[in-house]
Amino acid sequence: MGNNKRVDNLGDYAGRVDEKRCNLQDRAQKLSEASDHQVERSNEASARFHGGQPILVGHHSEKSARAAQKRSHSAMDNAVKLSNKADHYAMKAASVGSGGIASDDPEAINKLQLKLDKLVAKQDRMKKVNAILRSKKLSREEKYQKVKELGLSKVLFEELLNGDYVGRVGYAPFELTSNNAKIKAARERLKALTELHGSESIEASGDYDGMAWKMNESDGRFQLEFDDKPTKEMCQRLKREFGMNWSPPRAAWVRKITPNALAVMRRLLTVLNAEIES
Repeated sequence: MGNNKRVDNLGDYAGRVDEKRCNLQDRAQKLSEASDHQVERSNEASARFHGGQPILVGHHSEKSARAAQKRSHSAMDNAVKLSNKADHYAMKAASVGSGGIASDDPEAINKLQLKLDKLVAKQDRMKKVNAILRSKKLSREEKYQKVKELGLSKVLFEELLNGDYVGRVGYAPFELTSNNAKIKAARERLKALTELHGSESIEASGDYDGMAWKMNESDGRFQLEFDDKPTKEMCQRLKREFGMNWSPPRAAWVRKITPNALAVMRRLLTVLNAEIES
């Protein structure tokens, strides 16, 4: 293992998000343009039918007319498929960065701690609201004034006080149970990410099957480089067993840094018979 903390190798997360968004937007744009081109081809092929011109059965033009009609339908089908793909990638681009807290985000621990604090505060607030609403010593107005101090709106106060379909006043048990499960999950992930970001990064090298290799971390990715192309069998193992992908720009096999990926990379190192550099 090296001496650098892993968080130092996470790189520019915001830049990676922007790059991914731009790549998806570019792909959506190209697909949209390709769809438009197919629409033009369809219109060109069907031009002979404009004005209601029918196919003249038995006429010498029948064969070419049916071929033109077939080309028009095929081009329009392709246009629809390409348009749907363009919409798919446009939606993916719009959602980039909104899918939660990423493990390779250098600010992940701070963001996750903030999320945890909000969940804990919500749990405490729901318990206090329930205690107030179920109190037999307070009047309706006194209850409202107390929950108002906790940030509860008049509408929600009335709704919770009136009870659910079985007459339970306040937040239902499943709401507290669900939020408590989220708190537990956030704490476990916070612990895992704290250990991940704070531990030493991997710097290893060795020889495998007559090839020199090295593994390191850069820009939020584990990177494995060989001095020659691995066998087909090894490439398949890297993909299927170790979840790695070939990155042409990096000229290396890569996988995003996550707690699970770290465990897998350590297992890969044993396969490669790594000699860890100190």
